[in-house]
Amino acid sequence: MSTALTALTLQDLIYDTRLLVGDSGDIANTYADKDIITAINYAIQQYCRFTGCNYVETTFAITNGATTNSFPFDYLMIQRVGYDTKWLLPTSVNDEYIKNPSWDTVIGTPIRWMMFSGSKIKITPYPASNATPIKVGYVKSPQLLAVLADAVDSTIPYSDHKYLKYAAVSFLLSIDSDKSDIEKGNFFMEQFKALIQKG
Repeated sequence: MSTALTALTLQDLIYDTRLLVGDSGDIANTYADKDIITAINYAIQQYCRFTGCNYVETTFAITNGATTNSFPFDYLMIQRVGYDTKWLLPTSVNDEYIKNPSWDTVIGTPIRWMMFSGSKIKITPYPASNATPIKVGYVKSPQLLAVLADAVDSTIPYSDHKYLKYAAVSFLLSIDSDKSDIEKGNFFMEQFKALIQKG
């Protein structure tokens, strides 16, 4: 008999999530299948956000301090942006405008970065030369589950698959407007965070 861990499938997670929420594992009593699947995919994304398990770094060309291409849509969050050999500080258009209304025309050594104009990244001040690309570190979106046989993304350790049900139940309880359900949902999310940090 093998004791090796294997990836949980969507079917496994639906069953486990239903049991944790108080339903029979095989029957949709409280939540529809589509809601359970949405909650499980939310849990997988939350795992990646909290742990950074899908962290990727890539470079982008810049023109006048902004990326020339849009950032890929398969990301959950941008963690850091670098220029030359330094990581830059995050900022916002509002913060920069308060400091200097002409912030987007200032040329110099880049210090800060922001999401700008939809899905582009802008650095400020912007360098006189466009020769050096920026480096972007981001958490890539994991493979979401759609059919019962789909297995959890391999970047999530097998030993942590069993904890995904806690974040899924948190999501399900949070969509109810009942205060006690929202409080229970928060409890399950805290359990999820504690379990994945122990791992």
